[in-house]
Amino acid sequence: MDPTDIYGICMGSAIILLALFSIFQPLLRSLIEYLRRFLLRQINLSFLPRWLGRDLKLSRYCGLNVILYINANICLLTINVADQSDFIRRLGRAAMINLIPLCISGRVNPLANILSIRVESYLLTHKCIGTVFIIEASLHSILSWTHGTANIMKGQDKAGLIAVSSMAAITLTSIPIIWRWKYEFLATLHLALAATGVASLWFHLTPAGVLETPGLYLILTITAFASVKLIRLFKMLLTNISTDSISTANIHQIGHGVEIQVSMPRPLKYRAGQFVFLSIPRLAAFQLHPFQIAWEYLGEGGCQVIVFIIQPRHGFTSRLRLAAPMRDYAALVEGPYGRSITTEQYGTVLLFATGIGIAGQLPYMKEQLHLYREWRTQTRRHVLFWEMEAEGLAQLQSCFYIF
Repeated sequence: MDPTDIYGICMGSAIILLALFSIFQPLLRSLIEYLRRFLLRQINLSFLPRWLGRDLKLSRYCGLNVILYINANICLLTINVADQSDFIRRLGRAAMINLIPLCISGRVNPLANILSIRVESYLLTHKCIGTVFIIEASLHSILSWTHGTANIMKGQDKAGLIAVSSMAAITLTSIPIIWRWKYEFLATLHLALAATGVASLWFHLTPAGVLETPGLYLILTITAFASVKLIRLFKMLLTNISTDSISTANIHQIGHGVEIQVSMPRPLKYRAGQFVFLSIPRLAAFQLHPFQIAWEYLGEGGCQVIVFIIQPRHGFTSRLRLAAPMRDYAALVEGPYGRSITTEQYGTVLLFATGIGIAGQLPYMKEQLHLYREWRTQTRRHVLFWEMEAEGLAQLQSCFYIF
């Protein structure tokens, strides 16, 4: 074919495609918008039936991902299995592969923000992967023992038994009732048992060679876990330490609650609905607890001061009552994490709060007022329903004047 003919065909095709796109563009937009609303309504925002996990508050989208993940593991373990030894080998390798995302998703970290995953979904992912990992590791150990391939007198198999025992202990200490009862202690124990299990797996896999599968999976697990921790540490140091100052917290009693004002050496950008991890080493060393920022203001020297309103319960929050007033404590702030809910497309926004819960609604009010002043929101009315459990919280009404 002559080159001029090819050029003419390409040019004509391009013009026809542009014309068709211009004609059908409104229809395509309507179709895309309809599909978007349909997917949001039927998959993202709708929950599973009660008999299929409604009590767990799983969305259909999240439930679909869980089902796909479980089916992928089932297919891996059942398709083209040669014999029982091959099945046992697959169980062990599948568990090692699942250990990589399990260690990465242990605590909410910057990866959740990068992937735009909701905090609830992120934590559910950790639970789901952890359950599958424990089942596969347990079956691998039990079948190895019954099949006669395991010998408890060998150091390699002893290490494997210690690893499985650590995972069993993690399972027992992860029961929700027990976890809520002794959260701070069990969180530390959880990490210690996980470290024991990973170290035992290292000795369990060493004779086979750590640079070959499945030993390579263990190296990837340790590398990924260490990388996430180093990134968190770097971000925390960058947020809380500057050449002039460090983050300091001042604690005040307000009725039945506690107000913490943290002076930041560098501005912390956050959105309404997000939370940060707060640590005050003097009151609770090596502990980070999630709280929502109630509001912020400029302190002395123009530094940002973020304010937390906290209801003392147990552990760290109960120690806040023992803090000396008018004293500065060294503090660490990590975050923010979580996703903000956009409300600017609604004409009226209803906000509900009980007691200290007002701290979670204040950022939405401030953000909406800021957008209103810049003519960037359709909201014209806010209605706040606030039920105060104690009269001591009435002094929080003064916080509305900061807007």
